Amino acid sequence: MTEEIDWSKKTDEELDEIEQREELSTGLTTLDQFFTFKTGYYVICANPGAGKGWFATWLAKQFFIIHNKRSVFFSLEMAEPLVRTRVLQQWSGLTEEQLVGGNTTLAKSLMKENAMLVYPFGQDDAGYQTPENFTKDIERFYEQGYRIFLFDHLHELDGSNDNTRNQKVIEQWGKAFQALCKNYPEIWLFIFAQPNGAAAGKAVLTRTDVAGSKSITQKCEVFISLNRKLLATSKELQQSEINQQDRSILLWIDKNRLSSQQRVGRFLHLSKTGNFTQDPNSDVMPDEIVKESPQLNLLEAKKDEKREVN
Repeated sequence: MTEEIDWSKKTDEELDEIEQREELSTGLTTLDQFFTFKTGYYVICANPGAGKGWFATWLAKQFFIIHNKRSVFFSLEMAEPLVRTRVLQQWSGLTEEQLVGGNTTLAKSLMKENAMLVYPFGQDDAGYQTPENFTKDIERFYEQGYRIFLFDHLHELDGSNDNTRNQKVIEQWGKAFQALCKNYPEIWLFIFAQPNGAAAGKAVLTRTDVAGSKSITQKCEVFISLNRKLLATSKELQQSEINQQDRSILLWIDKNRLSSQQRVGRFLHLSKTGNFTQDPNSDVMPDEIVKESPQLNLLEAKKDEKREVN
């Protein structure tokens, strides 16, 4: 039985209490001045190849370096060796060409500190991919101190692309995601999704464009799309095709229950290092110094900060 909340029995102090959520910045000024990530349930949508995976691992790195928050990357598609290769490149600030022979000490140091745990959720057994098992996994990782959960990719769930089942499947997952964030108000839950076929050619994706049931975006608190330029119009596309030469990304907030900030966006850049920057490739190091990797200073500064706190 659900009990009503009787405000007449509350004290003035209790009535004055307002909801306050912890929020995380990324260290990227052009984004942080515009938006910060409060605890809650997020859906992030982008076309294949637009940079969803890079964005997920970039957030994990930034949130750990700046806020000492650890993440779990629920990978439904990418095998661990591919995730590890991307992380070695991105977290070391190297381009794909610089990765072989480049200094990856920074990335390996962060990896050994468990900045992000890679969890191949049900990759060997699709039958394990149930909302109930996901909830149990979140509870287990929460007890281990993890607070950020990155779920990649929603469309890979068993039944999510079956027209006879997807409405029910996604509805169940949406309820599970929502319940987890209510039961654990100190977590950040990011669900990464692709648009449906009809929306794949749109310049800006909105909350009605997610593949599968719309219930997933009805229950989320924040919907963000990452939008890159396409090579053709939607009428010419069988599948969305990203213009890989243009690395500018419009981060668009189409829904936001946590503040009045919605239907607004900012342009970011996906650097050749896989990191997100204000200016194109502004973090790319000259080839002659990649073996020294000056970005190691970030890690040393973080360790100094920890020592001061202790």
